[in-house]
Amino acid sequence: MHPLPKASPLVEWAYRLFLFGQGLLGTFQFVGGMALALAPTGSIPKIVDWLVRNELAQDPTDPIAKILFDWAAALGPGADGVYAIYLLGHGILNLFVVTTLFFRVRWAYHFAMTVLWGFVAFQLVEFAIQRDPLLLPLTIIDLLVIILVWLERRQTRGKV
Repeated sequence: MHPLPKASPLVEWAYRLFLFGQGLLGTFQFVGGMALALAPTGSIPKIVDWLVRNELAQDPTDPIAKILFDWAAALGPGADGVYAIYLLGHGILNLFVVTTLFFRVRWAYHFAMTVLWGFVAFQLVEFAIQRDPLLLPLTIIDLLVIILVWLERRQTRGKV
C-alpha cells in the first residue's frame, strides 16, 4: 500500500471536505440504522410526528414539517426494516470507502466510484418507485463525491 501524492490544493481541500462530510453521513446512517433496527415496528411515523408536532401547531403551512409529516404518514408497515437495512449498509460502505480513500489506497478510487454509482442507481430507482424526496440530496452528495474522487485520482495517477 504505497500512498499517492497530493492533488492540487483546491481539489485536495474539496476532496478532504467531502470525505469528512461523507464520513459524517456514514456515521449518522449507521447509528440511525442501528436505532431503527432496535426500535419497535412503526417507529418512523411516531418519531417524525414527535419532531414536527410543535412546528405544525405553530405554523401549519411550514413546508419542511409538512413534507416530513406526509412522508412518514405514507410509509408502509415494513418501512422500518427496509430503512434500517439501507441505512446500515450505506453507512458501513460509506465509512469503509471514506477510510480507504483518506489513506489513499490505490484500488479504493475505483472501488469507491463503483460503490457510489451503485448507491446512485439504487437511490434513483427507489425515488422513481416511492417518490421519497429524502433520496435526492443523498444522490446529489454521492454524485459530488464521485466527481471529486475522479478528479483526485486523475491528478494523482501519474505522480508515483
